[in-house]
Amino acid sequence: MARAGFITGLVSEADCLIPFIDPSNLRAAGIGPAAAERCARELIAQGCELLVSFGLAGGVAAGVIPGSIIIVETVVAPDGQTFVAHKELTDALIRSIPGARGVRLAGSSTIVASPSDKALLQQRTGASAVDMETHHIARCARDAGLDFVAVRAIADPHDARLPDAALHAVDETGVPVIKRVIGQLARRPWDLFALLRLASYARAAHASLRRVAPVVVGAANRL
Repeated sequence: MARAGFITGLVSEADCLIPFIDPSNLRAAGIGPAAAERCARELIAQGCELLVSFGLAGGVAAGVIPGSIIIVETVVAPDGQTFVAHKELTDALIRSIPGARGVRLAGSSTIVASPSDKALLQQRTGASAVDMETHHIARCARDAGLDFVAVRAIADPHDARLPDAALHAVDETGVPVIKRVIGQLARRPWDLFALLRLASYARAAHASLRRVAPVVVGAANRL
């Protein structure tokens, strides 16, 4: 059996895994690719043999709706490098999680906030979704001669704009900062309805992550 290390960006994503995992094999990296890479290297150094990217993703193609679960088959980094996830485990997760679909994921070094930017990314990469962590996790796994898998829940559809308040909703450690959100809304009160809609999407995505967490942990640790 492989020892699997799990990496999330947000603390709320990590909370979905905590009931099912040894905490020493879990890292809530915080925001951005560099943080994900640091945590991946920590888990590799402590003996993990498989890296699992787990959390939210943004939709960049039609058909991936908020709350849906995607299993990453291939991730495309911003520099065009591609990384292929562990096929046996990826296929097993697609079979065992109702409604899950295998997709190509785009990696980004920044939040992709507008429908036009999402469309451009989709055209360039052929991806269905985007996140900021998985491509660095995949690169660390490859450099160490290990495998990776990625399980993500869609938190915003391809045609949704992320309001400025959402872009400042968490700090660098992945913890929500309500004061930042209130400050942004004070400057742009017309963003309130978009923010409330995004919050409903995020609740659906987190509910999906909680639903699949025991399946993903069990499958990864049985590899």
